[in-house]
This record gives sequence, C-alpha cells and structure tokens, in this order.
Amino acid sequence: MRILTATASALVALVLANRAGAQEDEARAVVEKAVKAHGGLEKIESVQAVSAKGKGVVSVMNMQIEFTLENNVQLPDRFRSDMQMQINNMNFPVVVVFNGKKAWVKAANMLMELDEKGIEGMKESMHAESMSSLKFVKDKKYKVALIGEAKVKDAPAVGVRVSHEGHKDVSLYFDKKSNMLVKMDFRALDAQSGQEVAEERFFSDYKDVKGPKMPGRIVVNRDGQPYLDFQITEARIVERFDESMFAKPD
Repeated sequence: MRILTATASALVALVLANRAGAQEDEARAVVEKAVKAHGGLEKIESVQAVSAKGKGVVSVMNMQIEFTLENNVQLPDRFRSDMQMQINNMNFPVVVVFNGKKAWVKAANMLMELDEKGIEGMKESMHAESMSSLKFVKDKKYKVALIGEAKVKDAPAVGVRVSHEGHKDVSLYFDKKSNMLVKMDFRALDAQSGQEVAEERFFSDYKDVKGPKMPGRIVVNRDGQPYLDFQITEARIVERFDESMFAKPD
C-alpha cells in the first residue's frame, strides 16, 4: 500500500511539474511574439540607454500640474529625470538621479539624498523598467507565468507575470491583436507618502526610433488613481551616457 501511495504521489508531482513547465512555455511564447512585434530581439538588446523628452500632467497633493520632462535611462540601474513643473505661472524644477547605489531628489534649491527605503524603491522601479524592455525573454533566471485573458482600455490582452529572485513580480499585458506591450503593473514606492502603492503603466502611440518600437505616450495610475500622463515628443537611443549624467545634482 505504501509503495502504491508513493508511486501515486510521484505521478501527481510529475504531472504538476509538466503542467507548470508547459504553462511557462506558453507564457514565454507570448513574450516572444511581443519581442518580434517590437522589432526583434537583436534591436531590443542593442538598446542600452534612451533619452526622451516630452510634456504632460502630474497629480501632486490634489493638484494637476503641467510639466516638461527629460528622462535619461541607462539600464539596468541608472536614471536621471529633469522635470520643469508649472505652478501658479512659476517654473518649479525637480531633478531625480539614481546611479545604481545612491539616489537624490533636488526640488528648487533643496537637495535630499534618499534613504535605504527610497533606494530600494528606485531599484524596483528600474527593475520594472528593465522588464518592459523585454530583454529577459531568453534568460532562464526570469520565471514567467500566464496571468490569462484581460482587457486593457477595452481591448483584449493577455497577461504574463515575470518573477526574479530578489525583486517584486512584474505583470506585463500584451494586446492580442498587435502583440505590443500595452500595460505593466508592479508594487512601487510613492515618494510623497513613503508607502507602497499599486502602480499601473499604460503604453500607446508606438513609434520607430531607429531601433525597436517605443511608446509615444505613457499613462501612470497609482492605487487606481491618475498619477501621470506623459506625451513623448522626442526620443533617441544613446550608446552610453557619460557617468557625469548620474552624478549628485549641484
């Protein structure tokens, strides 16, 4: 009897393992279709750094504030954002820099170095940014699983969850017709409250930028509420930024 029980348990474990492997293969196939739709893995892997300029609206302290923005991102762990917010017809500059180890925020003439919690938040945000690039598709260190059918802006989509040891999961949603990435969600740190929030990023208006296709508009919700609407007016691929780009703001 014990032998039969052990054999049955082994068979169940084998079936479950095979099913899990099949589901991961299905999920990775979804991402592979998306990679092709975005321009192919060769083009995607060739991008190490991107500079983007644009304008939009951000929700801060119950105010809708217009801004212009220049983002300079070098994956996997370097970032600089230069934002000019318009408040009561006055220009209010905000600079955010992350060099992989330290991070700073400079608002007007006040400079603050982020603490350990803030740095961890930056790392998770950059990790999510890396997942949206789809470079992970061939890396077996990243585990993928199907979330299933979904609706993104009333259009059919399919979701995939990406997991990596040491990071929070990131969920990616791809339009079923075009296979383009249309949504990403993950747990993010809100700088205003210092609390973790559910962040959703919606991608649209894709354009060719002498490389893979990149979104022309990014809309961000936090805990289901509008947070940021960014219209990209200019984007260019950069081979690599000088390290001075990610230095402590003056």
